[in-house]
Amino acid sequence: RSGVSGGALWYVSTAAGTRLDLRNGTLQSNEVVSSDSGSKIGGGAEVRVSAGATATLRDLAFLANRVEETGTAIPRTCFGGALYLEVASSGSSGRCLRCIFQSNSVTNVSAADALGGALAVRPTQDGYIEITDSRFLLNSATAVSPWKAVPALASGQFGGWLRADRLL
Repeated sequence: RSGVSGGALWYVSTAAGTRLDLRNGTLQSNEVVSSDSGSKIGGGAEVRVSAGATATLRDLAFLANRVEETGTAIPRTCFGGALYLEVASSGSSGRCLRCIFQSNSVTNVSAADALGGALAVRPTQDGYIEITDSRFLLNSATAVSPWKAVPALASGQFGGWLRADRLL
């Protein structure tokens, strides 16, 4: 699937008590490539939860997924070559447990950022994100200005919590 968000999977939940639980799978060679206006998000998957919803991604491999901005007219940020994970509001959580992020990329030819070649996370409003026992291998980020590129894990925290343990 190609578009401006969630190459293989686009999941949004705002209902208390709903759960996404993905296990033992591979998201490979998915892409979000566009010159359209708007940010480009989550080459492999885009997952957003709030209002008490949870998402757990366990024992997954994200391989060779990509996000690419091909237009230069209006600078737009690219996030999460493999995965974009956003958790908003208290009681909501997102977890990546024992995941592998390998050979994923974000590329931005506009003047904006290329963030999280592998993974971009955004915990907001007391949301909680945990990344544990995960591996990051050969991921990349390319931007017009090198200081605007983050190849592995990028986090924008806006009043939320991020815990990262045992990452390789």
